[in-house]
Amino acid sequence: MILRRALGAATLVVVIVGLVVVASAGPASAHAGMVAATDYQARINDRAGLDVRVVEAGGRVELTNRSSRELTVLGYEGEPYLRVSQQGVFENRNSPATYLNATRGGGQQPPPGATADAQPRWVRIGNGPTARWHDHRLHWMNTAPPAVRDDPHQRHRVAQWQIPVRDGDGTATIAGDIVYVPGPTVWPWVLAAAVAAAAVVLAARRFGVRRVLLVAVLGVVAADVVRVAGLSLVVVGTPGDRFRQLADVGTVDLVGWGLGVAAIVRLWGHRPDGRIAAGFAAIVLAVVGGMLEWSDLGRSQLASATPAAVARVCVVAVAGLGLGVAAAVLLDAYRPTRAARPRVATRAAPPRVR
Repeated sequence: MILRRALGAATLVVVIVGLVVVASAGPASAHAGMVAATDYQARINDRAGLDVRVVEAGGRVELTNRSSRELTVLGYEGEPYLRVSQQGVFENRNSPATYLNATRGGGQQPPPGATADAQPRWVRIGNGPTARWHDHRLHWMNTAPPAVRDDPHQRHRVAQWQIPVRDGDGTATIAGDIVYVPGPTVWPWVLAAAVAAAAVVLAARRFGVRRVLLVAVLGVVAADVVRVAGLSLVVVGTPGDRFRQLADVGTVDLVGWGLGVAAIVRLWGHRPDGRIAAGFAAIVLAVVGGMLEWSDLGRSQLASATPAAVARVCVVAVAGLGLGVAAAVLLDAYRPTRAARPRVATRAAPPRVR
């Protein structure tokens, strides 16, 4: 009875919290962090002889200066924005681009003194000759263009962009375009998650709840660890940059992992509270690592260091196995017990009188 009440109360609280989080999550991804999944691919068509590339699923531009000269990246109004040389990377705090590029979503409005014609105020932000920055010229941040709205199942080139870089007395121009790439349909992945959840429930009835929960919880935790690792390692930069990304996308997941490890230990030791921990871990990870990531299943450009198929399988495994574990635990807790059938007393047959 105590086990049932605990499971019921815990499930109610987690479900309410999960619904609130789902309702408040953005449409692109709940765990975007420093990068985000999208259907728009930024491509470089002309590097202008520079060592430049697009990193982090189009989230940032990376420029490396291996020469003895100084390169100056120009901002949106042609003002000096970044200085890149062997002496390090310097950022102009009076450039409007410094504030607009603070985040992928648009950063913040520049202060009054940060104007295109203001005297540059250079601040060192890096020691090496490599600069990485968000550049909104490479992002499609508006609503879908007419060509995409009319035919969302085909590729479309929706924009062209240029980044001017001052090299000595001349200016080199990095040029490219933005291509809309349609993502896959989501329903097969949702169906796969439903099948995984049903498989956990059926296996629990066939092979025993404890054994199935051990395997399923281990699978949920492992899949979510791989998913979060992909979201963290996609960030290019220092270990500190990746740690900040990990803290951004994996804080709640860490709680689920701890509950999952506790559940495995308790289930292995045949402790009844192992099922409570399994139910908690499963529903937490199913929400934050599965349900909140549904939108990414339909994106063509995933913000993950793992292959896109691996990232999608991890989301499906976390959601499907997690919901299956939660359902199996609840069904086992509320399964009616068979009452012992009362034994009916029978009267002895009267002796036959001859």
